[in-house]
Amino acid sequence: MQDTAAIREELDSKTRASTLFAVIVMTVEQKPAAQQHFRTPLVFTIQEAKGLEYENIILYNFW
Repeated sequence: MQDTAAIREELDSKTRASTLFAVIVMTVEQKPAAQQHFRTPLVFTIQEAKGLEYENIILYNFW
């Protein structure tokens, strides 16, 4: 998906109350930006997510 405000808002509205979705970022520096867009406590770096299992994963700004 493209990184647009509309898509971020749609993903946030569908995932913020769910424990089935986690947001993964590449570095700790990217976490604050992801937390601004996704109102879920389930925002992790790759290292933090190691060993955790979620049904759905959102990869935020991996390019």
